[in-house]
Amino acid sequence: MTWRAISARPSVKGHVRVGAASMGLGRFTDAREAYEKALALDKENEQIQASLKEATTAEESSLRSGNFKFQSNSKGKRPAADGGSAVPKSKKVRDTKLLSFNDDDDDE
Repeated sequence: MTWRAISARPSVKGHVRVGAASMGLGRFTDAREAYEKALALDKENEQIQASLKEATTAEESSLRSGNFKFQSNSKGKRPAADGGSAVPKSKKVRDTKLLSFNDDDDDE
């Protein structure tokens, strides 16, 4: 999760929003961390305490079941919808000989 927006000027509201968004995406570890940061800024907030408990429970459950999501490093780039390559056909290499490491290809 990108923390740039809330790291410059930490706010309870910002951390709570990151936590809620992370919960919606199924990124329970990110959600737990965001709620912990929010709670550090507002220790008495019962709503944040409840959200933290929910995120922690969801995180533990997903880890036990083996169903968890890792943060993507794709910087917003999504794979193709058909499951194929995300590289447009116009950008794909057409001459595969250039990529070959076989010495036999040099004879042609």
